[in-house]
Formats: sequence, C-alpha cells, structure tokens
Amino acid sequence: DVIETDAESLRKAEDSQKELQVGTPKLPPWADQIRKGARVEYFWNEDEEWCLGTVAEEPVKIMDEIILMIKFDDDGSVHRLPFRGDEKARWRPPLGDSGAFD
Repeated sequence: DVIETDAESLRKAEDSQKELQVGTPKLPPWADQIRKGARVEYFWNEDEEWCLGTVAEEPVKIMDEIILMIKFDDDGSVHRLPFRGDEKARWRPPLGDSGAFD
C-alpha cells in the first residue's frame, strides 16, 4: 500500500481524526448523584480557588442545569449557584472526602 504524503492527503487524514462536538455540553455523570448533604468543591476564582461546601437544599433541575444551594466551609456563606454543562470544570466531588458520593 502507498501512503500519500502530499499536503492535501495529510489534511484529509487529519480532518478525519477530528471529532466535532455539536450541541450543549453535558453535565458529568456524578452530577445526578448530588443530594442535600453532599459535599462538593466549586472553583470560585483565581484567588479563592477550590472551595469546599455542603449542598444545603435539595438540588433543583431546570432543563440542562442544576441549581445548587451551597454552604461553604471557609466562611459559612450560602450561595445559590448554577451547575451547567458549559461550566462543569468549576465543579468536582471533594478530593479525598469520604462524604461525597456513594
């Protein structure tokens, strides 16, 4: 077999390897397990970084997002925050915390 190495053939080969993701980003699978009392971490900003908190109320699912009421450990503040597919990198189960998701 002859492998084509001209620019056009290489571009076609590279393009065939790309998978285009179309549509709204999905929530991670663990998001469906979030309940009142669950522990989560939220990336607040570059200064605060990851903040550990507890889900203070049962989550409310509205279309493709989950609204979470989180009580943060560091200062006791409570915030209602959206958990959407396009922001899923801001959320994670707590690292090394046994009270997360069973």
